[in-house]
Amino acid sequence: MIQALLLVNNQILISQVYQVDADPGEPNCRLVDPYLFTLGGTSPGFRLTPWMGDVTDDNYAMIHPERIVTIREPKLEVLNHYKKLIFIDEDSLTVEDVENISSTKIVNSKVKDEEAQVD
Repeated sequence: MIQALLLVNNQILISQVYQVDADPGEPNCRLVDPYLFTLGGTSPGFRLTPWMGDVTDDNYAMIHPERIVTIREPKLEVLNHYKKLIFIDEDSLTVEDVENISSTKIVNSKVKDEEAQVD
């Protein structure tokens, strides 16, 4: 589901948000295609830019729920602009799609964890 998130650092993100199973202390909120919302610019009066786009090519992020102050429905204008940017029909996205996002990185992470436990 596409949501507007206010983070504790006052950043506003527009993102697909999914709660996932995680070990205690690990982040359990998966943000898919997170975009930073800022006011200003030309029409429509706000900008959406890939969150952390200057430092990573990943289109997802895992965060702790404690970093989120509130989650709200974005205004229709913001929602439509976001959907145009990511070229997605939200109704066609399945749980399987979300689970498969960057599955190679998740598998590689688990392999590294298991190798560390063997040592």
